[in-house]
Amino acid sequence: MDRVSSPRYPNDRMTQGIQVAVDDFIQDRYDNIKEAEKQYAFETIQRLRSELRTIIFTSTQVPNAQGEITLPADYRYDVGLEVIIDGITRNSKPASISETLGTYNNSHTRPNDQSPFHNERVNTITIKHGKLGTLSSATLYYIVQHTPPFIGLPEDNTTTLLIGSTYFVESGSIIYNGVTYNLGDSFVVVAGFTTFLGAGTVVRTLPLPLPDTSHEEIAKRTAQILTGVVENYNKTQLKAQEVQAN
Repeated sequence: MDRVSSPRYPNDRMTQGIQVAVDDFIQDRYDNIKEAEKQYAFETIQRLRSELRTIIFTSTQVPNAQGEITLPADYRYDVGLEVIIDGITRNSKPASISETLGTYNNSHTRPNDQSPFHNERVNTITIKHGKLGTLSSATLYYIVQHTPPFIGLPEDNTTTLLIGSTYFVESGSIIYNGVTYNLGDSFVVVAGFTTFLGAGTVVRTLPLPLPDTSHEEIAKRTAQILTGVVENYNKTQLKAQEVQAN
């Protein structure tokens, strides 16, 4: 955001704007593939995994006798589920409980060993497949509940820096661990060096959890959120689609 031609927002306000922009970005990408995901279009799933790769984790488990696996503690959204039935890897399709129940009366649509379904519950995922096959493993691809990015308050050379944290120079220049850092430079605090010299100030930050390729879009979204250009990205996009449809 251009601080020269726009007001200088306090760090807590910018943090709020960044966090909203990041959540909008993730939700936008996930919503765009939600329907396609049910059809398990390979290209669509791969695009999502590429754009959100830094926050997509995997969990491989052995399902219990009821075909259940436990949702990880940091689980947010289901991106894909691969199961092994009789030694063959299959893609399991997400389905609501009512959708699954509605298929059992039709031999062509009910889940089977070649086309398994899965239902998400509060803390578990239940995999439905044929009666004869052996379900031996399940690998869940999921979006994690990431730690929100933030920008802290300015701190001077009387501050004890936190080991492992990232700081950037907000004003002046400083000397940390024998290296001079100027306005806008950043550094990571290492053990044994928790103070700095100089009259400048630093700010602790938690970087964006998303790939570098997303940062420009996040910055633009943040600027528009802070300046009030848009209230909600997904709502704006929906309205634009409705106008085009009409």
